Amino acid sequence: MKTGRRIVILTASFGAGHFKAAQAVEQALKQDNTAVQTRMIDSFTTTAPRLTRAVIGLYLNILANVPSLYGMFYKWGNHAKTALLGRSLMSVSLAVSTDNQLAEFSPQSIICTHASPTGAICQLKRQGKLALPVIAAITDFVVHRFWIYDEVDLYTVMHEETARGLLAAGVARDKIQVVGIPIAANFNVSLPKAEMRRKLGLAADIPAVLVMGGGTGALPMDSIVAEFNRCKIPLQLLVVAGRNEPLRRRLKEISSLNALHVFGFVDNIHELMGAADLLVTKPGGLSAAEALAMGLPMILFRPIPGQEEGNAQFLAEAGVACCVRGLGELVPTAENLLQNPVQWDMMRCKARKLAKPHAAQAVASFALSLCEKSR
Repeated sequence: MKTGRRIVILTASFGAGHFKAAQAVEQALKQDNTAVQTRMIDSFTTTAPRLTRAVIGLYLNILANVPSLYGMFYKWGNHAKTALLGRSLMSVSLAVSTDNQLAEFSPQSIICTHASPTGAICQLKRQGKLALPVIAAITDFVVHRFWIYDEVDLYTVMHEETARGLLAAGVARDKIQVVGIPIAANFNVSLPKAEMRRKLGLAADIPAVLVMGGGTGALPMDSIVAEFNRCKIPLQLLVVAGRNEPLRRRLKEISSLNALHVFGFVDNIHELMGAADLLVTKPGGLSAAEALAMGLPMILFRPIPGQEEGNAQFLAEAGVACCVRGLGELVPTAENLLQNPVQWDMMRCKARKLAKPHAAQAVASFALSLCEKSR
């Protein structure tokens, strides 16, 4: 193996999925490649940390309180001519700091897991300041126009449906690889449910429902836990609050008729998924890709307009998820799935078939190959 290959992974902290995808690719690059040097850069945080924190706070507030407003922005960005001007201004502003950070590291290829740093890199290529191969790893089941740039050398996507979106936008077929959304290697391993339940201290014979994705406030976790008190069958609820400590404390105090297990930030989501029978979550691309890899049927709660609606529609049509628009639909949907083992098993099998658990390794392989071409 040739030594000295250097790869930069550009991401953004708008949603945990983009960052986790970047981490998964970095992990894959370093696996059995000790000579590979990597640097992961959060484009927004390194450019303007205070502004980024303010914008992320506003973004999360909009998602939690006025999701329709986010949907309007998403649609505007995908269709309005003026949105392309806004995209260009963002690319120009990010390009300066990105150029400085790349100069310090001298990479031979670049991977982007968010549309905005992709734009910054392509801006540098248009200006003649950069001549490196760029991979855009799309982290949703649908593609937004803000990902589309002539200067991208390779797009990696989850499904042929995603690829068709790129083709419709004018991307050449030889620039698209259908390999999946990058997820961590521990989702590649089949985990026996009984073993996972013993490890986590769960009952072996009671259905387990995993609830996650509400640490940012986008999922009404308190209400969901309380709503499951209406369930006519015994349940174990595994509820992940993430880094939201006030939420974790509130959940601990809820009076639940079900066995309630509350977690804060964890690094063993793969084990929780391995122990669960159902996942209740928001339809983020990365968490859905993880659930597919674990063969875990999903209930997608109140998708927000934008990529969540696109993801939810794709997953529902693929037969691996059910969408619910409100609390009143949640318990009947869960009961129906848990009391119909044939339907549940069909969803599990479809999830396994749709899954692409080795996407991170594929993206890493493409990046290493492009390094050789750029020498």
